[in-house]
Amino acid sequence: MRLLTIFTLLVCLTFEITAQVPPKREYRAAWLSTVINLDWPSRSGLSTEVQKQELVDMLDDLKNLNFNVILFQVRGEADALWNSQLEPWSQVLTGRQGQAPDPFYDPLEFVIEEAHKRGMELHAWFNPYRVERVTGSVPLASNNIAVQHPEWTFIVDGLRILNPGLEVARNYITDVIMEVVDNYDVDGVHFDDYFYPYSAMGNTDIAAFQADPRGFTNISDWRRDNVNIFMAQVYDEIKESKPHVKLGVSPFGVWKSGYPTGISGTSSYYQLYCDPMNWMQRGKLDYLTPQMYWAHNTGQDYRKLMLWWADSISQYNTHFYPGQAAYRIDDFSDVSEVQRQIRENRANDIAMGSTFFRVNVGILDNPRGFADSLRVDLYRNPAIPPSMEWLDNVDPNPITNLSDNLTDESGIGVLSWDEPQEASDGDKAFMYAVYKFDNNVLDPTAFENSDNLAGITGKNYIYLKPGELFNTQYYYITALDRNFNESTTIDPVAVNAPQLPELQLPANNTPAVKKDVELTWKYLPVTSAYTVEVSDDADFSEGSVVAFDNVVDTTLQPIYMDGESTYYWRVKGKNPIGETEYTDAYSFTTGYPAATELVYPAHATTDLDTFVTLKWAKKLNATSYHLFVSVNKEYADGYTVVDTVVENDTTFFIDGLLQNKVYWWKVAAINEYGEGQWSESFGFKPAIQTDVEGEENVPVVFDLLQNYPNPFNPVTTIGYSLPEKANVTIKVYDILGREVATLINDEINAGYHEIKFDASNLSSGIYIYHMNAGKYSVAKKLTVMK
Repeated sequence: MRLLTIFTLLVCLTFEITAQVPPKREYRAAWLSTVINLDWPSRSGLSTEVQKQELVDMLDDLKNLNFNVILFQVRGEADALWNSQLEPWSQVLTGRQGQAPDPFYDPLEFVIEEAHKRGMELHAWFNPYRVERVTGSVPLASNNIAVQHPEWTFIVDGLRILNPGLEVARNYITDVIMEVVDNYDVDGVHFDDYFYPYSAMGNTDIAAFQADPRGFTNISDWRRDNVNIFMAQVYDEIKESKPHVKLGVSPFGVWKSGYPTGISGTSSYYQLYCDPMNWMQRGKLDYLTPQMYWAHNTGQDYRKLMLWWADSISQYNTHFYPGQAAYRIDDFSDVSEVQRQIRENRANDIAMGSTFFRVNVGILDNPRGFADSLRVDLYRNPAIPPSMEWLDNVDPNPITNLSDNLTDESGIGVLSWDEPQEASDGDKAFMYAVYKFDNNVLDPTAFENSDNLAGITGKNYIYLKPGELFNTQYYYITALDRNFNESTTIDPVAVNAPQLPELQLPANNTPAVKKDVELTWKYLPVTSAYTVEVSDDADFSEGSVVAFDNVVDTTLQPIYMDGESTYYWRVKGKNPIGETEYTDAYSFTTGYPAATELVYPAHATTDLDTFVTLKWAKKLNATSYHLFVSVNKEYADGYTVVDTVVENDTTFFIDGLLQNKVYWWKVAAINEYGEGQWSESFGFKPAIQTDVEGEENVPVVFDLLQNYPNPFNPVTTIGYSLPEKANVTIKVYDILGREVATLINDEINAGYHEIKFDASNLSSGIYIYHMNAGKYSVAKKLTVMK
């Protein structure tokens, strides 16, 4: 998430002074705009995979900020972001109206599933009348309604809309909306402020008025009635099909000029011919989100408007969720204007939350640290959307079979439960609320404190990641139905904190361990994973430690330890509740030999006969030596000349060598504790030459060699071979494909070459190193372990 760290620090420093516990019940919605690619997709023509990933990233970011409702724009201008039989595919997907995604997927189906998995509602947001934002800006598909029935539309200032005064147009829009309601698991249908256009209508629709005046003599009243008829028609059909689906509208923030006193200018009633009061009076609306996109102490004062709307709505079965202009945060003189608005909403019993325009600009781009303030303060705890009593007031049944399953694979625990039986009204669980407490002696009001609400999920299990707590924690799960009525609880699951591990073998100060030594420690109950650190420094100083995380067994075989060297090791345990401190360290010394030193022939010797006696230094603790000779610098299979164990000697005679052929050799000492490390590799060549690595006939192929050692910390060697001079680049990338180092970028002569890579400034992980040499291109993995 794109958050400002400076603002986060300031908020954290003052958090204890200013923060209040956020409400447990609160509507927290964001408009996710798709028209002209405002929020998503970031541009038309992206692949299906990228489009999906962008949506998932947005949902994850909003979930991490504890939003619980997404208003997803499915129809921006008589097009569709679902597999419609009535309207063409939106051009925001592919760049061409009427063209389906390829590979095919259904964006609405996908975003519903992803939102529900995250415990979020998904409302399908329609622009009911708009056909073209700017006429002629997009080639219309053959099944666009303006192509099929241009007589159903009219144009005002370049904007084409469906004529609200035509019954056939209203029926068509209703059919489009019901196609979504009937076929998709949406939680709501949402309209914004675009009904009639903001521009003056004049006599554009006079013919429709004269043809069907319905007793009206004033065309303005007739236009408002057109919208009223449409709203009642849509509401009734939604409730007949799926009573739980909510209908909400976000009209312009001023109902009528002069309401309340001191507010004047453009209004929903007079300019847009929309009368939300009528819809509420007739019971044709579930929630209202007036777009009050202004600051305090202005001509359209936020506080005055919010209080007027709250008072006006209070007598109806309608929820009030003020619409707020996150996208204008940088324009407001008060840097905390929108935060102030949230607090004022909470201080009003009728205002039940907030709706923000829009996702990318205003929320996720974190203007003036707004998202930071939500994350650490105003939205720091999850919230359950408020329930609508007039739709359903029957609580769901409680869950059953709540169990704690600590995994033995990743160190992440799982709580799971069974879905409850249907309630008396036939409802099943839709989502679940997860509560977490430090004790099991609870005041009933504790469930109303959002500090105890750990999360909302649409699945019947949750992963519990390790934290930093050391006490037992108790988890309660309640069921939520489609209207967010909440069940009672059942007995909790107690998840116990891990205990400090006990180191066993090798015993502390063991003087000589074998090459295949295993570190072992005692298993203690409720510990799901361990972190093991091995270091050649008793203080475990930075850069000296190799860490093994999420070890699920109680044994570990370290790798790449030097011979005749002392090492220190320690362990800590963890589970979903927390993690222990590290144990006191044990030490041991490796008993196998350290690396052997080669003596003759020295590296790059060229004036040799076709026979030679290889010599190396004696190791006092060695009983034999492993000798390896190859014509391949990497000692690859198929290139071996000698692979033998030499007993009680430090020389070996080899005959029958080929002239002008490079040979590579190395030696490892052996004793009762195992085989030590290999010596350095030396190269030599029979026949008089000047440079082993400059011979044009060797090597014969381009090759990028595996780095050694691997894993490493902090330096490793990367070798490569060139059969001819070439422009060579070797770069290192992280696992996400971001370049982290350029090791070489130069013209290099033919031969064998090595380069050192120092990863001191990198964190532990897997990286890719890639070589380009002429037409040759290859990549390999390396592992940094700190």
